[in-house]
Amino acid sequence: SAALAAVCFVLADAKSRNSLVSVQLFGESGCPGTTAFIAGPLADAEKAPGVADIMRLDWTPFGNAYFLTAECGGVPAPAGCGTSTSCLYNATVRECFLAHCGLGGRPFADCYSPGHVRCQHGSVECVANQLEACAKMKDAKSYWPISRCIETAFFTGKLRTGKSSPQEVHDVAASCGLAAETFDFCASQGHEAVVAMAKSTPPHP
Repeated sequence: SAALAAVCFVLADAKSRNSLVSVQLFGESGCPGTTAFIAGPLADAEKAPGVADIMRLDWTPFGNAYFLTAECGGVPAPAGCGTSTSCLYNATVRECFLAHCGLGGRPFADCYSPGHVRCQHGSVECVANQLEACAKMKDAKSYWPISRCIETAFFTGKLRTGKSSPQEVHDVAASCGLAAETFDFCASQGHEAVVAMAKSTPPHP
């Protein structure tokens, strides 16, 4: 089954195997469609009797992000932006990027240049995406509750794209259980973690 948000990207794909249900969830941190899905239908499913015992969730925090490349183009986002429009977000650039640099693509030489990642809702989304990617890379078995907690903070308004500071995102992540060693890991390997999420994200409308 799949769910697709119109404003920003969230895709959930469920497959059953050996009595376990594998759910692949693709989205972006702070996106209203993503956070509403995580805090709503997904949370309800996780709380249903017996579901948590059989569901294996794989969350990929990248969604509609892209890296600036010579082939696909794109422009840097203005400081402090928080919406697609104010961030000069370009869906055509994203489609080009994911077709070549996402899941199943044949990457350009400059697909993943450091410092060139663009997020649909600005730098706050990028910071949260990176922290959640680092949590996943550091411990693939226990990262999801941390990511769910961060996304819930966006859903409730504790964090806001275009309004919150990177430090506020870090503070929320710490309160959600992100360990000091994961912050240290992210300081040195954060770019690589985001690249891994980009490579795992399929092209989408």
